[in-house]
Amino acid sequence: MSQTSETVKKLDPEAHAARSDGDAMGAATLPTLDDSLDAVREATDAVQKHVTETYDSALSQSADFVRKNPGVALAGAVGVGLLVGLALSRRD
Repeated sequence: MSQTSETVKKLDPEAHAARSDGDAMGAATLPTLDDSLDAVREATDAVQKHVTETYDSALSQSADFVRKNPGVALAGAVGVGLLVGLALSRRD
């Protein structure tokens, strides 16, 4: 028998054992990854809910302010428009 085939015979059981160990480690790691992924999804959902609630609240407060103070809102819009116009005209 050649030295190569003897080496292969010796390494073959070790390779199978290493593969089994790797499969076992992968199986043990998978639930941990699933739990981590679930935690990330829950955190993302919570952040999305908070941002949506904050945005809706700000939009509602802005609409209420404009309804109660239309003159101030109009003057503010004109002022912002003038500032943007001046900024863009100086870019030349």
